[in-house]
Amino acid sequence: MSVCNAAQRWNSLKWQFLKYVCLGVCAALAAIFLSQKALPAAGISNATVTYPEVATAQAIADNPVQLTESGKGHFQAGQFAAAAQAWQQATQGFAERGDRLNQAAVLSNLALAYQQLGQWAEANAAIAESLKLLKSQDSGVRSQETSWIKLLAQTLNIQGSLQLGQGQAEQALSTWQKATATYRRVEDPTGVTRSLINQTQAYRALGLYPRAKSTLAEVNQTLQQQPDSLLKAAGLVNFGDALRLVGELEESENVLNQSLEIAQRLQSSPDIALALLSLG
Repeated sequence: MSVCNAAQRWNSLKWQFLKYVCLGVCAALAAIFLSQKALPAAGISNATVTYPEVATAQAIADNPVQLTESGKGHFQAGQFAAAAQAWQQATQGFAERGDRLNQAAVLSNLALAYQQLGQWAEANAAIAESLKLLKSQDSGVRSQETSWIKLLAQTLNIQGSLQLGQGQAEQALSTWQKATATYRRVEDPTGVTRSLINQTQAYRALGLYPRAKSTLAEVNQTLQQQPDSLLKAAGLVNFGDALRLVGELEESENVLNQSLEIAQRLQSSPDIALALLSLG
């Protein structure tokens, strides 16, 4: 297949592919972002926080931490409206406590839920409010500097996903470049890898296939040294697509098959579907 034909095939599949990619990226981001326990309020150690095995509905409604966890469960089950409702309540709870860091974290999650519901205006408003809270933190609230920086990077990653999902590829690229730089500040290689993979989605949407390939080649060197993971599968499928689009078809097929094998071993249906879609 010629480079021209490969580019034409990509253009014909671009929005369908981006739909799958955005869902995959969002799922990955949610998994990382939501797996973190809510940050403790200033002056309270993790050791003082207890979670009863059974909670009444009223207790959950009064506890933003439990509401956050409830929203996580709904989100992972595909119940996005219920997740949004739980996170709306959690956001209000953290705001009433003056816990702006956790409020910002939940707002980012809320933006993901709105994205899945196709409520773009609400998603954009939630992520903008999250970033506003993070950027307005004074030095006293930034007592856990590393946690704050990682949360900022995660929020930027989510914002980039929203922008690409709305066809704003240039803005998404700029946002993901900021996320990469932010992850590098705290020497978070997994975060750097994920944000670099995200950047390649914007490069490809903009037709910058050689740039996407060179970025993914950098990512690939890192991924090949890591054990199998969904992040590795996603990185390889993107690398394989970039190779195909610049005419390196045999290498592309090899990389895509490696991605497919990893996805199958990990029994990840979305990643299996992405690899098969790319293999044609």
